[in-house]
Amino acid sequence: MKRFLAIFLTFILILPLVGCCLASRQADAAVSAPITLLLCGLDEAAENTDVLCLASADFEKGHIAVMQIPRDTYIREDGGRRINSVYASARYKGAGEKEALSSLSSLVSDTFGVSLDGAVAFRASALRAAVDSLGGVDVYFPSSVTVEGKEYAAGEHHLSGIEAEAFVRFREGYVTGDLGRVDAQKLFLSALLRRVREDMSVTALVRMLFSMQDGVITDLSLSRALALAAAVKRSLPSLSAVFFTLPGEAVEEAGHWYYIANRKGAIALLSEYFSGWRGFDPEKRLFNEAALAHTNIYYDNNHTYRVYTEENLSSIKIQTKKE
Repeated sequence: MKRFLAIFLTFILILPLVGCCLASRQADAAVSAPITLLLCGLDEAAENTDVLCLASADFEKGHIAVMQIPRDTYIREDGGRRINSVYASARYKGAGEKEALSSLSSLVSDTFGVSLDGAVAFRASALRAAVDSLGGVDVYFPSSVTVEGKEYAAGEHHLSGIEAEAFVRFREGYVTGDLGRVDAQKLFLSALLRRVREDMSVTALVRMLFSMQDGVITDLSLSRALALAAAVKRSLPSLSAVFFTLPGEAVEEAGHWYYIANRKGAIALLSEYFSGWRGFDPEKRLFNEAALAHTNIYYDNNHTYRVYTEENLSSIKIQTKKE
């Protein structure tokens, strides 16, 4: 991984000086069509993927769509489990990091009907390093929130790497539990995109990548990474984003909580925002057909959902429990 990043960073350093060379033109051409990536945030203790997103980027149109998959999403694997344990289970059975990531990628691709161009998993250390390399990130809090004992009044707050980590991982204190954390992550992702747009110099990019290298796992090839580097560099100033959660609802079973996907809502969003979408959950892995509560949510034709833009994110309601 370090050798890969060294080559990658060397190219990034040279790219501004040879911007019109063949390699750059080929890199741009390679991502002229929309791409889809699986982005994972790893729990460093148990290796659960407590952050799981499908991101579709159309660099020609300057648009990114991010679908967040709640950690408690039910998946019918080994008798039924939460989707955040798939990577950890593969690792427990002896799979290497890239092999485990590949297993998760295949499951997500098959279940949600999207063709993945790559997958990237980030440890908490990579998040901290990225934020600190940018000098921190300004996150807007739409309401007063207490995170790990620290109270943030409504308004904008400048978060360091360790504060950003606490914010995106915190969930126990939210009234809506993990769904509160998912919405908080929308606020952070939007703020991070805004910060990167403000500081998009090659020097800043290299500094951030070097700081993150020990905390990143990816199956992206060198050629694909070069293509993405060129496309991002070209499109970053105008990139806009939309964010949404996999439609569904949480249910409790025997003291355990699961998030059950809603079929109609998921189809509507995936078909609109993910190019080449080929069908949702063909094997019906995302619910237990023997459980009435699962079936009712999965087939609910009146389930509502919301798509957030960078402009209307301030309307998100994240609320922590009163002490």
